[in-house]
Amino acid sequence: MRILHAIATANPAPEILDLEIRDPALAPEIQPRIRLAEDQEIVVDLVLLSNGTAREACIRVRITEGSCL
Repeated sequence: MRILHAIATANPAPEILDLEIRDPALAPEIQPRIRLAEDQEIVVDLVLLSNGTAREACIRVRITEGSCL
C-alpha cells in the first residue's frame, strides 16, 4: 500500500491531497489542480508501507497571477 499526502501550509484547509493506492501493480499518474491565493509551501509525503520507507518533499510555490473571479 502507498499513501500520498499533500499539505498547503497557508491554506485555511491545509490538506489538499490524500490518496491511498492499494494495488502495488498500479503506477497512477495524477494531475491535481489546486487553487492557492498566496505564495506558500506545499509539503508532500509519500509513505510506502510495504517496506516501511517514507519520503517527504517540500516546494515553495510562487503565485504570479490570481485566477479567482
